[in-house]
Amino acid sequence: MAYYMYGCSLIDLGQSPEGLQAYYTALSKVDTTKADCNYELLKNIYGQMSLVFHNQNLPQDEIWSLNHYVENVKKTSSEKDYLLAKYELVAPYILLNEIDSVFYVALGVYEDLIRIGDNQGAARVLCPTIYYYMERGEMDKATWAKEIFEKESGWYDQNGNIASGRESYYYVKGFYELSAILTII
Repeated sequence: MAYYMYGCSLIDLGQSPEGLQAYYTALSKVDTTKADCNYELLKNIYGQMSLVFHNQNLPQDEIWSLNHYVENVKKTSSEKDYLLAKYELVAPYILLNEIDSVFYVALGVYEDLIRIGDNQGAARVLCPTIYYYMERGEMDKATWAKEIFEKESGWYDQNGNIASGRESYYYVKGFYELSAILTII
């Protein structure tokens, strides 16, 4: 725990390499063979490492840490938390332009969230698929994902405006509208 907290302090001070080294030291001190293994601590360490790797634009390292994070979320948290943790893999796959992996993760999480009854969360994870469906020329699938996202995500007010902080979606929506017009022409 001390090495983890030390690593967090170093990261907060802008000393990422030293912070990561402290995280690696913390990982080496956790005994996963013991019955009282602190999986919550492991989850936190890997989660923090994934943030550092994301901020440093190191998507392969981010995927490595997120896979471990997801594994420990599964051991310590609810199924919904586990699915949302899995969805975090979309960001580094986008950076790597591994679009098939983006679809695999997003659509898998979408189906699992529907299965557990979280329609709002399921709608939210469809957002990146809208753009990539359009990029592939699959406008029918893009329309399907867009309609679900806009109707069920809970991020729209009564006037049809997206929630504050989510305005980047207008880029996707604009691209969708432009693609729809070009399809007609």
